[in-house]
Formats: sequence, structure tokens, C-alpha cells
Amino acid sequence: MKRGLMKVTAVIPAYNCKSTIAEAINSVLKQTYNDIEVIVINDGSTDGTDKLVKQNYPDLTLINQDNRGVSWARNTGIKHSHGDLIAFLDADDIWLPEKIERQVDIFSHDQDIGLVTTEEYIFDGYENIHNQNKEISLFKGDIVKNIFWKSGLCTSTVMVRKTVLDDVGEFRTELSAGEDDNLWIRIAFKYKVHLIKEPLVKYRITSNSLTRGETGRSNLYNGVKKHIDILRKEYPEISMRLGNLDRKLAELYFDHGLSYLDLQQLKLARINFINAFKHDFLKTKYIFYYLVCFFPGSMISFLKSVKQKF
Repeated sequence: MKRGLMKVTAVIPAYNCKSTIAEAINSVLKQTYNDIEVIVINDGSTDGTDKLVKQNYPDLTLINQDNRGVSWARNTGIKHSHGDLIAFLDADDIWLPEKIERQVDIFSHDQDIGLVTTEEYIFDGYENIHNQNKEISLFKGDIVKNIFWKSGLCTSTVMVRKTVLDDVGEFRTELSAGEDDNLWIRIAFKYKVHLIKEPLVKYRITSNSLTRGETGRSNLYNGVKKHIDILRKEYPEISMRLGNLDRKLAELYFDHGLSYLDLQQLKLARINFINAFKHDFLKTKYIFYYLVCFFPGSMISFLKSVKQKF
């Protein structure tokens, strides 16, 4: 194992993840870089997650708190950290062995870098699928804008300097969605961000996705709206750089409309397409999809197949 001049703190928020957290912790312990402090924040789990960690990993730091959400848990880990660098790992994700060493090496060669991320594999616990190319989706052009408009910066790939968090602040705990993007944007606005163009994290897709179901869609919309309100009120310079923020809400409504269209729930699809148009009336495609909702189901299925083909 390689020991460096900079200490790393691995912050792992944990809520009812007894089935996956051992795999996550083991991936930290198998790192080729060994100057790593591991902090697990048990966010009010009821499935015995804390007991598993305490029994099997007695040398790690385990902090128990009432269930307050992932942002609170991560901030608790940051407050108790002793590392020069903070690396985040969700309790159902996995780091590949060289992940930390590769990131520390980048930080050690450029003091102006505030955040280092990597590519990741997306997997469902069994099969790996390579993720989108961040070099194109996020790092081509203005990364501050790209993070806001496209998201896609997987939290488990991120490592930041502790001094950067002292400067820009931690995760905004009032956000139910977009809390990670909000922090990455604030960092990227003031500091250099570096991408390691190699997948060094396995990001697990689960059935408990935030956006599943009507409640999930509502939470996502409310979270993004609050994120936009915070940017406008508290970070006006960032807000000006991002442009027309209402377009983000329009795209969110549009995505919801497409989901309902796929489910043939045409009334809900129409409502979402109209709401998208209200937030961005320059996009004629919203009206087009609204009109499509009045077509017979067989015609909608045909148009969908044509679109997928071409």
C-alpha cells in the first residue's frame, strides 16, 4: 500500500443498508493508498446496519444520529473528519482499489484543484455497464453550467480538499434533491475540477430510485425548485452564469411527461407537457408532445418505435 503526505477521510452515510455496506467498507480497506480514515454515519437505521458495522469493523469511526437525511449525514462526517482530503462513498457503491491513490496523486501535483472525480461503472449488483463519458457530457465547455443542466457527477466518485469545504460550505441540508449538484457547482465556480478518465467506482442502481412513482417525481421537482431558489437568492453570480434557470424546471416537467406517455397515462402526460411549456415557451417540442397525447395509443406506439429506430 502507498502512504502519502495527505490524509484522506472516507465519509460513508448509512441508512438501512445492512445488505450492502460491508461491500462498500471493504472496498475502502482494499485501497492501494492506506492513509485513510473511515467514518460511517448511521442515519437512524432500523435494520441493524450500525450493529453490523460495530461488530465487524471495530477500528472504524461509527457515528449514530437520528434520521435526518443524507446531507446531514455527510456533513456530520465532514465535521468529524481529520483528513486533508474528503472522499464520499454511498453505502451501496464500491471503490476500485486504485481510486484513492489516483485522486491523491492529482491533488498533490496541482494545489489549485479543488475537486477530483472519476468515471464510474453503473451496475445493479451483478452486471457492469460503463457510464456516459464525463469528458464529453460535463467537462466539455463550462463545467459549472454542465453540472447544473446535466447533473451526472456521481457522489461516490468525488474527492475534495477539506479547505475547499471550509471556504464554500457543506451540503445544503434543506434540499431533498440536487444537494450534491449544488455543492459541486459552488466548488467548480471557484476552483479547478479534474476528471480521471477511467472508471474507478461501481455505482449501484437500485429499485429505490428517488424519481420512481408520483411521490418521487414531486420530491424531485420540489428539490430542484428549492435548489434554483437558493442559487438565485444566495449565489447571484452563479445564477447569472447559469442563464435561464426556469428551463431546468421545464426539462423536469418534460421528462415526467415522457414517463407518463410511456405508461399511456395521457392526461398526466399532457399536464406535464403544458407545465414544461409554461416554464419555457420557446420550446415548441413541448406543444408537439402535448398534441401527441391526443393520438390513439397505437399511433403513439408507432411514433415511439420510429423515434427509437432513427
